[in-house]
Amino acid sequence: MKRTLLLSAITIIAITSAYSVTVWDITALYPLASGATTTATQGVKDNIGFFVNPSAATPITTFTIDYSKKAFGAGGTFAGGDLLSRMKLGGKGSDALSANKYLPISNYVYFNVTGSCTITVFCRSSTSTATDGRTLYITDGTNLLGSFLPPTSASDAATVVTGTYTGGAGIIYIYGYINAFNIYRIEVSENVGTTNLILAGINTILADKGVSFNGTEIVNSKGLSIEVYSVLGKRVSSSKTSISTTNFQKGIYFVRAAGLNEALKITI
Repeated sequence: MKRTLLLSAITIIAITSAYSVTVWDITALYPLASGATTTATQGVKDNIGFFVNPSAATPITTFTIDYSKKAFGAGGTFAGGDLLSRMKLGGKGSDALSANKYLPISNYVYFNVTGSCTITVFCRSSTSTATDGRTLYITDGTNLLGSFLPPTSASDAATVVTGTYTGGAGIIYIYGYINAFNIYRIEVSENVGTTNLILAGINTILADKGVSFNGTEIVNSKGLSIEVYSVLGKRVSSSKTSISTTNFQKGIYFVRAAGLNEALKITI
């Protein structure tokens, strides 16, 4: 009887232990001196594609890269800091009149993925005064994976946006809905292997350990070393202080504390 109770208290979940992380940093792809600008022709560079609008009345096949120093917070493997070069999409990828607003026809970035992954985009609106509802879209051509609508009071703020793709091999698109965005860096973390991690007491509120969730923040009142994982097994955050979840993608996450088997399941 004791053995049965013990086994029923153990939950096995798959936490990814091996990820392939691909980084496209415009600063590295197109290094520029302060104040410099260059023009690049659409096409594929280092396995990422840039498409402008060759079918326009006046065909456009180039996009602009310029030096535009901007401070970004941490995201993906990036620890936070200044990024220097940006790719200017120059126009919208789709709008409300598009046959499929999640499949752009112009002014977009695209790349292939082999399966489920997390996409992290470092971007900013192309204007500080727009009130036109422009939104950054991350899609798979059919579904919206992540988005960012800048606040009209500070729409040129540097932003880190994430999207989650679950599926087989496919193409991911990044573009501006209604109007343009500027791209500084893109990271793609793909699951290439998993291992079973035994966690006791999933759904256990770790209040006695000082770890709890209040709806917008993972409270870490005792300064434990905690880690947050997505349902895909991607570690999305770690800290010895409380963690704000206001920028997390909607979904289910697991919070672990170092040295403890218990985990807290939270839904955002």
